[in-house]
Amino acid sequence: MGKKDVSGWAIVGVIAFFVVVIIIEPALLFWLGYFSGWLAKLVIGTKLVTAINMVFGTAFTADMLPMIGGALGWIGGFFKSISTTSNNKK
Repeated sequence: MGKKDVSGWAIVGVIAFFVVVIIIEPALLFWLGYFSGWLAKLVIGTKLVTAINMVFGTAFTADMLPMIGGALGWIGGFFKSISTTSNNKK
């Protein structure tokens, strides 16, 4: 037996991993962004919206901040990078 046997549980684990990465992670990123936008609305909402409207020439209101935060959190999840190199010198 030179080759490793792949058990059924290993295949289930790989499928579960892809479900988490593809479905649950973007949803989690959206809700974390939504929560951040909600906090921003409570703390600095009007000042933040005024600054955004001045810079980008938009007509946002403070009530839109949670959805904007959620959308930006979801979009930002696609631009993450993972470094797999190691700098251990011996």
